[in-house]
Amino acid sequence: MREINRIIVHCAATPNGQVFTAEDVLHWHTDPKPRGRGWKHAGYHFVIELDGKASPLVALDDDRFIEPWEIANGAKGYNQDSVHVCLIGTDRFTEAQWDTLHRLVADLGLRFPGATVHGHREFNPHKICPGFDVSLWLTEPARIEREHLLDSVEDDG
Repeated sequence: MREINRIIVHCAATPNGQVFTAEDVLHWHTDPKPRGRGWKHAGYHFVIELDGKASPLVALDDDRFIEPWEIANGAKGYNQDSVHVCLIGTDRFTEAQWDTLHRLVADLGLRFPGATVHGHREFNPHKICPGFDVSLWLTEPARIEREHLLDSVEDDG
């Protein structure tokens, strides 16, 4: 198993409250250009959808995932030893997403002791990703979640 030093939180930069799936993200990253980026793998190990479902996109170290262990393309220069988690949305997220993010980060922390938690923008000053300050979320989760709580979800059905 690879040594994991970081858990990096991302946002999908999709309109807040609009339903997108992990499958959508996978296509955006892996479909050939010009429809997608043409990457071999998605940029994230997990995508947290609006309903709180955490979908694995890139395997960590076992066969429960879509592919064998691979490196995700989440943060250039920091992918070899990082796990990437993406929230659908830009800067407003559902209660279910926040709950899942807490559980997933805690689970990953147990699985990879010593891994630190960061926002993507800490590694790329040109990004606002994930739309909130992860270091503040770690110390003041209730305040940050309240400030970045999504009021409603757009239903296409």
